[in-house]
Amino acid sequence: MRIHIYIAIVALFSISCGNLGTKKPVENSITDSKVMSKEEIRLDSIKKQEELTVFGPIRFGMNKDEFEKSKSEFEEKCKDRKIGDYEFCNINGHFYNEKLYFIEIRGFPIGYKVYDNNMKIQYEALFNVLNNKYGYPIGNRGLPEWHTIFEGDSYVCTSWLIGDKRIRMVIEEYKNDKYTLNLQVYQPSISELINKEVEVKKQNAIKKGVDVL
Repeated sequence: MRIHIYIAIVALFSISCGNLGTKKPVENSITDSKVMSKEEIRLDSIKKQEELTVFGPIRFGMNKDEFEKSKSEFEEKCKDRKIGDYEFCNINGHFYNEKLYFIEIRGFPIGYKVYDNNMKIQYEALFNVLNNKYGYPIGNRGLPEWHTIFEGDSYVCTSWLIGDKRIRMVIEEYKNDKYTLNLQVYQPSISELINKEVEVKKQNAIKKGVDVL
């Protein structure tokens, strides 16, 4: 009888020790969870900084003077007006409430006779830079044929979206059968706000016209 009681006590003690031993992995999982949450916070902070950065020293929200100064710094870094092997001729900024929200880098004009070869070279040069920086794009339509683009049209070849920052490669007819490959970086939220304001003004103008009649 004593032997049976002794065996029962040993078994109970072993089970208790086993249960105590399982607490450590729980503590480790909590620690791992804390580490992951800190990492997520760090990555989120990097993402927010990336959202505000257009490129180089240029950031969304700058006023015109800040933009012009940063643009000059950026152009100095781009020797011979090149980003990799992509060649550009000028940089323009657009503002909403005196804050920068849209940037366009305009490529050198390419005539239709050399479009197939030269535009492909420029497209691949810019695409490779952006693809290495931002990863594979969310939209990639490739190059259009030159005769399908008309003056005033914009053909979005490729685009990326980083939070509230959209990056686009756009081909436009420049003039006299010449075309440019442009890099556009902007805040979609501001663009949508502007479009809504334009639509409201349009509807108000229509209503005033109806009231006059």
